[in-house]
Amino acid sequence: MRRLEARHPEWWVLLAAAGGWIWMAAMPHAGAAHGGHAAHGAHHAPAAPPAGLGIVGTAVMVVAMMLPLTVGSVRKVALSGRWARRHRAIAGFLAGYLGAWMVIMMAITSAWSAAASFAGWMAASVAVTAIAALWEVAPAAWRQMRGGRRDERVAASGWRADVACARFGAGAGARCGTSCWALMAACVAFGHSLPVMAALFGVQLSARYPHRPVRVLAALAVIGVCAAAITLRSASGHPG
Repeated sequence: MRRLEARHPEWWVLLAAAGGWIWMAAMPHAGAAHGGHAAHGAHHAPAAPPAGLGIVGTAVMVVAMMLPLTVGSVRKVALSGRWARRHRAIAGFLAGYLGAWMVIMMAITSAWSAAASFAGWMAASVAVTAIAALWEVAPAAWRQMRGGRRDERVAASGWRADVACARFGAGAGARCGTSCWALMAACVAFGHSLPVMAALFGVQLSARYPHRPVRVLAALAVIGVCAAAITLRSASGHPG
């Protein structure tokens, strides 16, 4: 265990992400929480995170879906400074990263709530699906993803190192948000549905490896999982 911890100081980041997935799987979702109200039609479907969770549910979703994508950056931060402060450096990076993502998610949630209230859940969810699929094939999205891999200098020790780690994390979170915002909007639109989250996480993960799929295949995957979620919602009367 000591050798594993020494070679992979990022282990607890992946453990936190796994805990996020378990928490999301166990928590009550918007459809279950609103049960009878959802049956009245698309215009009354919940447009926000699961009832009673709010910011907490959104934060856990970000931890589950986004932290596994930061492993390379987290490892770089841990190995850039003094060995004794490697976990402190990781914590600083994650504070900046998650802080940036929470700002993005609050904007996404507010925009989704407004769109669903104005157009109804069905029309808004179809629009979000189309936007997410189109964004997957947009050159701008892939440029942003490549930009998120830029190298950063991190100080070795002292308060400057803490600031540098948090700044590095915030920058990484902002860049990641500009490439993944559409997929995260789809997760919000479908009430943090676990199957939708898992499928869209797979799309995000595949795009970060050298042998990533063709962009059109990623867009088709987004359309497929979101269309299935819309169909299930229409058949059952529950959102997502």
